[in-house]
Parts: sequence; C-alpha cells; structure tokens
Amino acid sequence: MPTGWTGRFWPRTECNFALFSSDPGYKDCTSDAQCDASHVCYGGKCMLNCTSTGTRFCQGASGLNNSAAICALAGTVDVCTYPQGTVCKTGDCQGLYQCYGVWGSLSAKQGGGAPVSLVESTSNGTTNVNYDVSLVDGYNVQTAVQPSVSASGANCYAPSCTSDLNASCPANLQVTEAPTSASGPIKCGSGTFCQSGACINGTCVVGCNAPIDQCQSANPPAGLECTALVPGGNGAEYEDMYSSSNLSQQSPTTTVHSMSSGNQGTATCWETADCAPGETCAMGLVSNFPSGVGLCVSGGLPVSAINCQTQSDVGNPCGGYSNPLYPTPPALGYKCVSTGSGTNDVACVPAYNPPVSGLGTLESPSGLTPLFTGEASLMNPAWMTAALQAGGGTTPFYETFTMACPHQYAWSYDDHSGGLDCNSGSGGAQVNFTVTFGP
Repeated sequence: MPTGWTGRFWPRTECNFALFSSDPGYKDCTSDAQCDASHVCYGGKCMLNCTSTGTRFCQGASGLNNSAAICALAGTVDVCTYPQGTVCKTGDCQGLYQCYGVWGSLSAKQGGGAPVSLVESTSNGTTNVNYDVSLVDGYNVQTAVQPSVSASGANCYAPSCTSDLNASCPANLQVTEAPTSASGPIKCGSGTFCQSGACINGTCVVGCNAPIDQCQSANPPAGLECTALVPGGNGAEYEDMYSSSNLSQQSPTTTVHSMSSGNQGTATCWETADCAPGETCAMGLVSNFPSGVGLCVSGGLPVSAINCQTQSDVGNPCGGYSNPLYPTPPALGYKCVSTGSGTNDVACVPAYNPPVSGLGTLESPSGLTPLFTGEASLMNPAWMTAALQAGGGTTPFYETFTMACPHQYAWSYDDHSGGLDCNSGSGGAQVNFTVTFGP
C-alpha cells in the first residue's frame, strides 16, 4: 500500500451475489458508461437506480424480485440492494461486490458488518508500520498477520489464532444459524452441514460478537443485560454498560466524550496471554491490588511507563496521561507505586484502592478531548462486571477471546498486547506483511 496509507482488511463469509441474478443489468463495471440508463456503477457492479422509485420497486419483478430487497443511499443516488448481513452472512458491506472504491461519479467506503475480524494498518513510511488484528467488532474467521523477515522491533510479531473462537464463543455472544442439508465444509449432525464457522451442539456458530455489537443486534440475549446502567461522574450522565466500554460516551447534550485506556501505564493482565511476547503476568506485586489481576513484567521488572522508572518516582503521577493540561486528578489517577525493594521495582497503575467505578468524573480541559477518569481497565468494578456478564458469569469474555487469538485486540482497551509495530530501521527494507484468513 502507498506510504502514509491507513485502512483495514477483513474476511466475508457465505456471500451470495446470486441475490442480484434476477436483474439482467447487474454486471461488472468501472463507470456509468458501461451500464444502461436504469443502472449506475457502484461497488464494481451496475446496480438498479431506485432514487425515484423506492424500496417497493426493488422488491418487485422489475427490480430484484425479492421481498428482502431495499432501496439504499449510494452517494448522490439510491440503488437496489439488501440489508446488512443479507448478501454476506458476516463482513457484509451493504451488499456491495466491492466495498471500497470510486466508480465514475460514485464512491464507496463501506466497512464490514459485525461480527468481523479486522486487520488494521497505518503506514508511517516504507520502513515503519503500526498494525493489529482487531476483534473489537467481534470475530468471524481466524486471521493471522506475518511480517516480512526484514522487519524488526520489540512489538513486531505475528498475531494469529491458536484455535477457532467460534468454537469457544460465550453463549451470549454467539451469532448462529441452523445447519442445512446443502453440502458444506462442516458436518453438523446426520446429513446436515454448516457453511462456515463451527458446529456447536447441533447449531452453526458463524461468528462471535463483541458485546456492544451483540447489544445492537435485533434480538440481543436477555442474559447479556444490555440495558444495565453505570453512573456518570457528575450524577447526570448515564450510559449503557457495554457501549461505555466501546471507547466513547454520549452525554445528554450529545457531546462525545472518550474513555481513558486501562493500559496507559504498566500493562495489567489476567494471565500471560495478556502481555507481549517475552513478558509474563505477575500477581501480588502491589499491596491491596484486586484479586486475580496482575502486572506484565519483563526480566522480573514491571514494564516501565512514562515518569515511573525508579523508587524515587513512587507517589508521582505517571503514564500516558501525564499531561499538565489534565490537572485534576493528575494523570487521570495514574500513580507510580512500589512493587518490591529494588531500585526499579516500580509500576504505574490507575486508581485501585478504592478503584474508580463506572465513568468516574469528566475532565474537560479547554481545547482537548473531554476524558472520563473511570478507566475501562481490570480494576474498574463496573467494567469487570460487564466483562464477566458477557463471558457467561465466570470468565471475562475478553479472556476467552485472548486465549483463542493471543495478541489480537480483544476489547477496546487491550492495547498493550494487541498494538503492534514493525520498523526495519533507517534505510532498511520495506516492511511487508502476509495476511491469512482461515485455519
């Protein structure tokens, strides 16, 4: 991709473009000139223009002759297509054949519909690329990224799945469909098959949703408690528990606020899978720390953070929010604490005794993004409750995601083990990647 490019790749499953076969004008194109007067070129195909005729036309014999068809906006015109998740079971982009591009006067930039595994990259130059495999929109297919041999750096490694998350997905997050008699790649009972995903107890699990996407689905499971509320810091702002853990909040005044990340200091962990390669998860390093929560350590020392290097830093504000423009509380509550008697036995952690629960208070420095102080980190009881609820009550859903796909983003704040970076050095070779979808 070009230098400076940023974007994403994703797999689509069970795509059925034959849903457009009743339209004889549906064919490949690069511009409107290759389509007849009733069609426009969009998504690499000539699609029926329904700007003046609407959905009823699309559903009729002169349209797509399908009761599920809709008339949807395509830039400056409307075209006959299908609702998200109809043409492709997962990763669908409003039925488009090509999700991104420019075709004459029309352009598309459609993302893949959840649940979907995402490969995201940002090129900072030919020799440096930030990248990740993200499961924040859920998971549909095992995905791996292998950097080229010339790439190097502490966070340059190959994230892949060791197992199919569809097979271990918590019940509340499963996206399912019934097996059919049509021959498929996955046997699921006597004479029936799944076309994608995994067969679990006679049902095809075709994807594993993130909690926020599952809550936004048509009929979310009652056990997920999508309407559970957590308090805002000023007593007036309330948010759905899962959408609050999805990076941004919507206040009653419709102003978007951001959550501070739980890994802006020394990375916290449930187990070693939450830490970067070469690091381990150590428990009991900090007095009165939440049970079952540890710190990532390397060479026996906690992973260092900004303004937290030696015992002389204990008590000082620290971490990625050590910004004098966010004065109260300093660093949004991050503080350097002692983890032992050695000079470098120190760690930077958010408020934990007592922990900030819910959204916390709102910091709104002039000219800066408003931030809530309640980190969606492991020591926040409200978010711990949400993660456990989504995971079925005993294991946080995030941990199930991580065990199936180590070092991939498992939820919005898993930035230490999932945020990767390759750098071949000044004058080094171009950093390339091989992306693999599937087992």
